Amino acid sequence: MDANTVLPSTPTIDEKKRRLIEPSASSSEERFRLLKEFGKTNASIGLHCMPIIPYITDNAEELDELLRRGKEAGIHYLLNATLNLRSSTRKVFFAFIRREYPHLNGKLLTLYKNDMYANEYYRLNLRKIMAELKEKHSLTDSHKVTIKTPRQMTIEDFMEL
Repeated sequence: MDANTVLPSTPTIDEKKRRLIEPSASSSEERFRLLKEFGKTNASIGLHCMPIIPYITDNAEELDELLRRGKEAGIHYLLNATLNLRSSTRKVFFAFIRREYPHLNGKLLTLYKNDMYANEYYRLNLRKIMAELKEKHSLTDSHKVTIKTPRQMTIEDFMEL
């Protein structure tokens, strides 16, 4: 990434879900406001839609709204990825699921059966949905096509955020 790239992560626009997933993080609204402000500069503006959590943050309508809001905030590109469950992450994640979404525990255990990745069928289906949504909202998944000429930000720019 270039030094003049802004790329926050926003896993969902559903604030109830977001507070469970990222209890100490900024709201999605604050992140979109940040993107809009940086859009006034010459920064290349993107959004990380990750992690996409199967059966929780993968609803096509919610993802569509997330991309719509991102586009409205001025993003040029979107990077997305499904949740990967590496060793200790797996334990923490399934403890969270048993506590907050116990009805999904069995489905998620099956989806992540013996791997840190969701099964291939799920990943391919999500990739297709995201490609369609990116096309609908005229977004790419490459920051290289949107790099702008850098403009030095001033302290006033940051104070206004």
